[in-house]
Amino acid sequence: MALCRTVRRTGLTGRSRRPTPDSLVSPLDRSPPHGSAGTGRAGHNSVGDRVTEALAVRSGTPAPRQATRRTPGTVDVLALVTDAYGARGGIGLYTRDLLDALAQSGHTARVLPRNVTGPLEPVPPTVAFDTRSAAGPVAFVRRALAQIGTRPDVLLCGHLNLLPLAALLARATGARLVLGIYGIDAWTPSARRGVGRALRHVDAVYSISAFTQERFAAWAPVARARSFLLPNAIHLDRYAAGPKSDALLDRYGLRGRRVLMTTGRMSATERYKGFDETLAALA
Repeated sequence: MALCRTVRRTGLTGRSRRPTPDSLVSPLDRSPPHGSAGTGRAGHNSVGDRVTEALAVRSGTPAPRQATRRTPGTVDVLALVTDAYGARGGIGLYTRDLLDALAQSGHTARVLPRNVTGPLEPVPPTVAFDTRSAAGPVAFVRRALAQIGTRPDVLLCGHLNLLPLAALLARATGARLVLGIYGIDAWTPSARRGVGRALRHVDAVYSISAFTQERFAAWAPVARARSFLLPNAIHLDRYAAGPKSDALLDRYGLRGRRVLMTTGRMSATERYKGFDETLAALA
């Protein structure tokens, strides 16, 4: 994985975690890790490596941490995210894939989600998922500020809107700050207070697409060399070509026709997703 080999190169190490309270998800006695090795999840073995390589190559080599009781060469991550486990939508899935990939490479993460909207998927043993932070905006800030006494290697900011708080924590803990960007959230300068100033503290940026990467680079005060692509993973064990359903072909009169299937929100306020153009082209 990419948040992984770089740490071995830089000498970044972390500190052992304190015992997690009951409100933290503890999957050790619940479920096996989600998406264990060999499930056919494309790109899963390169995610962590790309992030850590970005930290070393694009941000310079930081001084090694003083003491650690963890395995040498592993990364300790503190992540502020909009959603991950127990969430719907693309960003939630993307974040789960990233955290799963980090865990599979032997790294540890403490995750503070802004939202938890459904049942939790299996959480890897080395990921402490603090559901208390999803109780509301005040709870999220309180749980984040409670991390100031910790010493993570990397502060992973899962959304541009969370960057002001993430930058504060990164400075307070001495962690490297890594920002994730996805789409329209990063295409134009953010109107959210504090984002512009916080961007000056970002060490590396990962983007879900080249288009978003270029749009972000056009306005953000972050060196282009510090950004890199980290596309969506594909769950080959869940999504793959298969035989067409005779029942659906007959129901919708699709025999002998080419079928285009897409999923996503259809909203008048989010027409940038392109569904309207696709429908017009097919008409």
